[in-house]
Amino acid sequence: MADLITITVAGKLSDPKFHRSRAIAEALYEKHPDQIASPCVMEFFETQWEQFLKKTANTYKGVFYEHESSPLIYLANNNEYIGDGEDFSMWALHNFNEKDSLRFTEYQ
Repeated sequence: MADLITITVAGKLSDPKFHRSRAIAEALYEKHPDQIASPCVMEFFETQWEQFLKKTANTYKGVFYEHESSPLIYLANNNEYIGDGEDFSMWALHNFNEKDSLRFTEYQ
């Protein structure tokens, strides 16, 4: 049996894109419990968010250094970087045919 995919969704509490990404991750878990583990959700205030980004970049290196916005989504199993909310929406569509009923541009 293959390991379950663990999606990490981290972001600022004040960011609607973070909350939408969390909802997508939870929907994926509910619809695909044989493939996806319960998501790891990390909520931050502004100052905490900046510290988390620095620590995460120092830990995982590479593309994590370039990530600047909330949310940050990655797969905890292998620290595979997915990106921001729009990248995650596309990832969910391509990998699980999960269509996001709300467009992220609506929040901008």
